[in-house]
Amino acid sequence: VEEAWSQQRQFIADASHELKTPLTVILANLRILGNHREDTIANQMRWIESSDQEALRMKKLVSDMLLLARNDADETQPLATEPVLFSDVVLGAILSFESVALDNSLRIHDEITPDIVVSGDKAQLEELVGILLDNACKYAQPGGWVLLTLARQGGRHCVLSVADPGVPLTPQECRDIFKRFYRVDHVRAMNHSYGLGLAIAARIAEAHRGRIWAESSG
Repeated sequence: VEEAWSQQRQFIADASHELKTPLTVILANLRILGNHREDTIANQMRWIESSDQEALRMKKLVSDMLLLARNDADETQPLATEPVLFSDVVLGAILSFESVALDNSLRIHDEITPDIVVSGDKAQLEELVGILLDNACKYAQPGGWVLLTLARQGGRHCVLSVADPGVPLTPQECRDIFKRFYRVDHVRAMNHSYGLGLAIAARIAEAHRGRIWAESSG
């Protein structure tokens, strides 16, 4: 109970810290707009667009926090499962991210074993693959590649791997990246993410009685 309470307090503190920055930016933008009331909207679009971007970031953060909270609340409830053609889920995610990869000058390669079926929640599995692909596309080196492999392991299991030649991580960082709000220092400088994506991915994997981990050559 003490550990759970401590984690809850840390989660609230981290969430409050992350929400403070976009709110500060939005309030500053509004003050600037208020000081130029006679100006045209066209001349002040810089501050309006900045506020819009920060509001969207906040919306995504709140959505992710609600998802984690719901998953925590349902932790003792059995997952509603059905047979899911996981091979098609992975291929569908690749198609969805082709434009993202193109924007980042990346090539997506795949080695997908066909007709792999797993028991689970299709929407959650789609989100899991999407998070991993999004993470790879964000942090891979420009002009590089992302490789997805899906293969059977034993009679009843499968392994999904998402790899890219990004910045190497230490063994400790490979463990910590699945913690809520955790971001490696160089990642923090590269991207404005809140560090919840991989925590959500880990929660989905655990709910499906799976395991998620990271490896690095660094």
